[in-house]
Amino acid sequence: MSKSTVYIFIFASVLFGCSSEPSYKDYVAEIQQIQGKQSKSELGYRITLPAHWTLTEKVDYAAKELYGDTLTKSDSPFGIHVAKFKGSSNDLKTEANYYTTPQSMSSNDIQLEVGYTDFYNRPSFMMHRLKSFANGSHDETIAFLLEAPQDSVFYWVGATVRIERDNQRELEPMNRLLGILKTFQFK
Repeated sequence: MSKSTVYIFIFASVLFGCSSEPSYKDYVAEIQQIQGKQSKSELGYRITLPAHWTLTEKVDYAAKELYGDTLTKSDSPFGIHVAKFKGSSNDLKTEANYYTTPQSMSSNDIQLEVGYTDFYNRPSFMMHRLKSFANGSHDETIAFLLEAPQDSVFYWVGATVRIERDNQRELEPMNRLLGILKTFQFK
């Protein structure tokens, strides 16, 4: 093998070896400020939504004490999800421990990252997952578990992007969705 072939091989390895899928830190580094309308939910939170976004679904699982909103632009492959639930304890770490176990994932889930963060300038637990579907598409979700001001009440606040078959994960639109999530506040 000639010296020039070795150099080309090394250059190609470095060039293509450095390209990787975006991580939570990549997304957070590119967050954009959101301009829009402030929306209040019956679930005890406020969030700023871009124009033309609405509450598209309201979930009420009273038996499980889980209540949720889905916020999105109509016919969009991405959205914001907020769920409020009564926890088994008053402790964020205790609640978060469950979401690091295999029981918390379906067989189609791939856990990319988990850990504690101060994304909301308060302690929260972050989960970054991919969910695979039979048609080859994926849903990429970044969600945060937050402890509410009320005892034993928690919120999951997450962003999900649909990635169609053969498409790469990209910084857009996840970083925009994280910008929306950043506006989440308790009432």
